[in-house]
Amino acid sequence: EDTFPARAIPKNHAIFQIKPNISELANYCKALQFTIILHLPNEIATPFHESYPFEIGRLMKFRLKAVSYEIDKTLKGYTAFRRNCYLQNERQLKFFKSYTKAHCDFECMTNYTLEVCSCVKFSMPREDSTPVCNLEEAKCYVDAMENFSNNTRTTNTDKPCDCLSTCTDIKYDLKVETD
Repeated sequence: EDTFPARAIPKNHAIFQIKPNISELANYCKALQFTIILHLPNEIATPFHESYPFEIGRLMKFRLKAVSYEIDKTLKGYTAFRRNCYLQNERQLKFFKSYTKAHCDFECMTNYTLEVCSCVKFSMPREDSTPVCNLEEAKCYVDAMENFSNNTRTTNTDKPCDCLSTCTDIKYDLKVETD
């Protein structure tokens, strides 16, 4: 198969090594675990994306396969809950331009955290008037995030978040190998 531009490695295969200047890393950074998160271009990385750990200076091989999904046209007349997915522009979120299940879950977690703690983590989407938790309130948002993740994705008022997948989606099948 003639591919342009010419490829030095097989399709669906990536090899890279992250080699920072170790002397520039603070001592505490050397012990931290770093992760790679794969997400679609129209998404931001959220706690709901799968993450893959890696070590600095270690060669890692990623075998990546993108699998696309599209709803059968005969199901488009059904409600979102009956077909178990949202069509494009069928569901709007407050803080994200495009709907994805990860964005919906993250926005719902933010709302839950605000209800429980009266503030949100600095990295959560928010309005300008929403208080950001300070260090004393950090335990509250950590507990809220953990409780939300372990429970049924509802707010304190038991209002379901109704976060469904999109009817047209791309999922990544990733296999990680290390030397």
